[in-house]
Amino acid sequence: MLLQRILEIVPGSISLVTLSGIMILAFIQPVITAAIMIIFLYYWFLRMVYYSLCLLLAFFRLWVESETDWMERIKDIYNKESEKKDKKLSLKERLSLFFHYKSKKLLKRSNPTLPLLEELIHLVIIPVYKENREVFEPGIK
Repeated sequence: MLLQRILEIVPGSISLVTLSGIMILAFIQPVITAAIMIIFLYYWFLRMVYYSLCLLLAFFRLWVESETDWMERIKDIYNKESEKKDKKLSLKERLSLFFHYKSKKLLKRSNPTLPLLEELIHLVIIPVYKENREVFEPGIK
């Protein structure tokens, strides 16, 4: 019980020591404090750029895969020699197929034993608590 209480105190005390330490260091060594603050802000700026890029890539992938027929994709995984080479595909469809074939190659390389297609079950869990049917029904359709 004492160990748990100590571990609960650690995050708050680290924050307090960091903030008060920076304030005290600002009076003792202002140049070092400024350098620490600049490095800290630069770190958070790089983190923000990284997360923004990841968010844009995820949105792009969601946009590309928004009209994908997933049952056809699953059946294609079981089909050994299938690769669409249709010139009339849109950019969105070509990118979607590129991602699919890339994933398919990785799956083949890992050499898994796939379950039978008839044994696959798709389960969607929608957490709903005290919501009216009108609120969550559009999300299901």
